[in-house]
Amino acid sequence: MTKVKRQFTKDHKIKLSISHMGPRPDRKTGKTIKCIICDKEFYIKKYRIIDNPRFCSLLCKGKYFRKKRMSKKSEFKEGEHRSLKTEFKKGQTVGEKNINWKGGISKTRDYILFYKRKRKLLQKKVPGNHTLKEWLDLKSKYNFTCPCCHLSEPEIKLTEDHIIPITKDGNNNIENIQPLCGSCNSKKNVKIIKY
Repeated sequence: MTKVKRQFTKDHKIKLSISHMGPRPDRKTGKTIKCIICDKEFYIKKYRIIDNPRFCSLLCKGKYFRKKRMSKKSEFKEGEHRSLKTEFKKGQTVGEKNINWKGGISKTRDYILFYKRKRKLLQKKVPGNHTLKEWLDLKSKYNFTCPCCHLSEPEIKLTEDHIIPITKDGNNNIENIQPLCGSCNSKKNVKIIKY
């Protein structure tokens, strides 16, 4: 069974459009008020409180509160109205005063790469771990040179090489690591060689 589209007469359409226009004038007061956003005059009902801001539609109301919210955000960005909490914290947790201050090393590329690699190995559940300080001490012990090709660090970039590879049940302790350049490390592949 198909639905038949309802046909409205011209008079009925006019009545529908009037009903959708908004609240009808209150017969006792018959007061009109202007909308704050679009300056359109509309009738108010007697149960509405006159002190509150008036809007002709929900669209205008949304515009008003959106504008209000955006102005509050911009004020906060400028730093004019800060809460007591942010004023109290201001300057306490920045730089050397921070609990997690590491002497500015945390912004270096080596530090970031080291901890990314460490995280990947933890996700793979590789036993053992070592710190960045231990790795730097190991590099200084080898005099910042690759033991395989005997090139020093400004020319090459030393990488961590596992003597017993992780694929052959090797661990991530510092005793199982030697510094090799990228090319030597890839040549060694999965062989067990200590230089």
